Amino acid sequence: MTASAVLDTNVLVSGLLFPNGVPSRLLDSAIERKFEMVLSDHILEEVDEVLSRVPGVPMITRHTAVKVLIESCRMVIPAEGTWAVRDPEDLPIVGTAVAGRVDYLVTGDKDLLSIRKVNPVLIVTPRSFASIVTRE
Repeated sequence: MTASAVLDTNVLVSGLLFPNGVPSRLLDSAIERKFEMVLSDHILEEVDEVLSRVPGVPMITRHTAVKVLIESCRMVIPAEGTWAVRDPEDLPIVGTAVAGRVDYLVTGDKDLLSIRKVNPVLIVTPRSFASIVTRE
């Protein structure tokens, strides 16, 4: 069975901007369908907004990146809940993982990583998830 995962905004942006890093390899794996990537409009809007603040990233590049992400994922509407997150802005990210019934939420956010699990979703680092994907 193929793993399913939500890649947090920070992982997606890192993957798009730094082609030699672990997040970039995860994006390649998602595009190659080595795991099922699940995203929401909320995450895609965050990606576009963050990229809009990066000097030298033109609008066409941002839109192309979002288009590729959409074509490589299953879209869901985030579930609403009151999960034990420190930052309320993380609720739609966790809600995307819950609504998508994914196995993993992949993030570099220390607040989210400290939770470790939102039943049944495991919250892991990009490096940890990369080792899971390569084992499957």
